[in-house]
Amino acid sequence: MGVGQPVNKIVYFVRHGLIRSNEKDVYAGRSAEQLSKTGKERAEQLGREMRDWGIELIQTSPLKRTVQTARTYPQ
Repeated sequence: MGVGQPVNKIVYFVRHGLIRSNEKDVYAGRSAEQLSKTGKERAEQLGREMRDWGIELIQTSPLKRTVQTARTYPQ
């Protein structure tokens, strides 16, 4: 590809899995809260579904719940 050539890429935005604060309808902000049991199960399901999407790069914030969600994607 030369300079100025268009690159066709798909960008997916995925929200982190459920945390206990979400379940209680409480704002968590930038808390260090981890995924709830349901959040882990849903994140793992999404990771399995994304297996064949051809993802090349995953970027996440440093929050525990976002890292936990990202790690469900098969390496």
